[in-house]
Amino acid sequence: MCMGAILWAGIDRVVYGATIEHAARHCNQIYISASDFAGKSNEYSPEDITEARVADNFHLLQACDNLSLLTCVDYQSPAILLHALPMKNGGQQSVNVEHLGKRHFRLSPYPFAKSPLTIHFPARFVQSSHFTSNEELRVEFNDAAIEQLSVTVEE
Repeated sequence: MCMGAILWAGIDRVVYGATIEHAARHCNQIYISASDFAGKSNEYSPEDITEARVADNFHLLQACDNLSLLTCVDYQSPAILLHALPMKNGGQQSVNVEHLGKRHFRLSPYPFAKSPLTIHFPARFVQSSHFTSNEELRVEFNDAAIEQLSVTVEE
């Protein structure tokens, strides 16, 4: 279903995804692989969509999500991103995270093409850590002021 929406929307490249089995842990799925679905389209060749490429890009997405969590709490201890990531020279390697300052981290080995890389984003902080309902969290989130934050990562 996701691949159908991607093709319908005219998105020319998929850079991350999840396997059907992984997604099925969270919600019902239609058991047609992206490569089978895309193979019915002239937009993608089967060589473009491999399980390895989907897994690599999904791991990159999870690592970026992991890095965003470290950023939001300004995590100050050394950490390792959730998955080993593909490296420029081939192979995969775990990425170590070293705190250099407020929302400033050194990644080693460095997985991005540009260094340093600074990302600006809006954020909201909620004061409570426990909520009696989703609605209570939603209200506190909506009432929180939007702040502009930035994070810098470097080699």
